[in-house]
Amino acid sequence: MIVRWNFLILVLCSTFDEIVLFSHLEFFYSTAAGGGMKAFSIILALIMIVLMVLLLLKTFQIVRLYQKLKTQIRPGQSLEDGDTFKSLSNVHEYYSVLFIGFKPKSFFTQCYMLVFLLRALFFGIIIAIFHEYPMFQITSILVLNILMIAYIVVVRPFKKTQDFIEVCLYEAIILVANCAVLKLLVMDR
Repeated sequence: MIVRWNFLILVLCSTFDEIVLFSHLEFFYSTAAGGGMKAFSIILALIMIVLMVLLLLKTFQIVRLYQKLKTQIRPGQSLEDGDTFKSLSNVHEYYSVLFIGFKPKSFFTQCYMLVFLLRALFFGIIIAIFHEYPMFQITSILVLNILMIAYIVVVRPFKKTQDFIEVCLYEAIILVANCAVLKLLVMDR
């Protein structure tokens, strides 16, 4: 059962920006025709948005609880020794995909997935709402990209160096692509 929930959470996390974009298109730009399918599509979009918000809140709640438990342990005692941690581990198991691979050192290192999801959410909002302002879009996306790189380099949330290098390369490639789009946009004006 745990593997299935982690897979569904991973799928939901990987489509945050698309959910926002297509939900916006569904609400504001779809035609009046369609009847039952239109209603079904809107209900499905609303359900996905609610699931996104719940996932963000649950991630934040678990990280805060974990950090609170870390402050309650006594010197020489392991966090894994307490009953509270065991109950947290049971809950944490169902959402482990949101935390596995990140350092439990601080709130900001454990919140990488939350930061990543918020970035995807803002990306979808920028693309969906500001479609008539391409200069604002690319500038905002560049700022998000630079903030994400700064977060990754300063906080270093990954347990493995390989993960750190992979994400840095991914962000660098996105930065180059965004700069190329900005250059094309400036040359087009």
